[in-house]
Amino acid sequence: MSGNPEENIINDVTSYLQESERPDMTSLIEYFKNGSLNPEVKLWKGFRFWPRFNPETAKFAYEDMTYKDSDVIVASFAKTGTTWIRMIVHHLVYDSDPMRMEISSKMNMPFSYLETGIPLKFQVVNKLPLPRRVFGTHLNAQLVNLNKIKKSGAKVIYCIRNPKDQAVSWYHMYQNYPFRDHPNFKHFCPKSWDEFFKLYTSGKQPLCTRDGEWYPDHVMSWYEHRDDVMFVVYEEIKQNPVKGILEIAKFLNIPATLGRAQQIADMTSFNNMAANLKKGHPIKNFFRKGEVGDWKNYFSDDQSKIMDELIQEKLGNTEIRFIYEL
Repeated sequence: MSGNPEENIINDVTSYLQESERPDMTSLIEYFKNGSLNPEVKLWKGFRFWPRFNPETAKFAYEDMTYKDSDVIVASFAKTGTTWIRMIVHHLVYDSDPMRMEISSKMNMPFSYLETGIPLKFQVVNKLPLPRRVFGTHLNAQLVNLNKIKKSGAKVIYCIRNPKDQAVSWYHMYQNYPFRDHPNFKHFCPKSWDEFFKLYTSGKQPLCTRDGEWYPDHVMSWYEHRDDVMFVVYEEIKQNPVKGILEIAKFLNIPATLGRAQQIADMTSFNNMAANLKKGHPIKNFFRKGEVGDWKNYFSDDQSKIMDELIQEKLGNTEIRFIYEL
């Protein structure tokens, strides 16, 4: 196995294709190697992309990708439960088909997210023996061709999590990126929590966002499509995973009994997912705590008040009410 996690994933996933069907993946592997050595922020339609998230690939997904009526897209902002919800969907779709479950669950970065890597990856995705594909995306809704997806019959789920726990989780996650201390990028990745809080809530980190925008702006972009998108709440599923799994199954038109939902809840518990994914995930300590209310260990009273005011300003006219403790 290579020392490069993305290369391992690429080689692992392409191994499910016949050798004659496998495209040369050298350029995709090099893309990730170069992205760590020379991180840069790229733009598309005014939105700034974090390294490894590629506007050319997002553009390809928007303009050229063909969706199937069986596809599922799990959309979210970073650290709001995307991987968890995707894994729940993987189990709902394939837990009775071990081989396809294995292939589907190994579709991590770069294959899982619409906007990561380079468009070459779709040559692999389209050949995999998966009648129902499960994608993720951190893109703003304006960068996703929702009209095309709706016409195809594919299903879209959007995850939300309270912004205080989301901020803490993201703060810890980016500390593990290999390019965090690169001279071209370290100003986006402060080590101090207080510096991060100011930078983040002023919309200065390039998280597939426009300058000045951050998490609530992302939520608002998807909220405008709530009639066609299923919204799931991280804390609600955390509190009652069986109920949440049954609701997702119903939305996807997948039969599921109470017993089956409980089995999936057990298999996708935080501890089980952390143990399974840390073996090959590209980002060290991708799963940290997954708790509700950990933000209290980081936010000062003033920061909590500022966050409340910012969220009220941007989302106060919506029906969204975040859950900050259980």
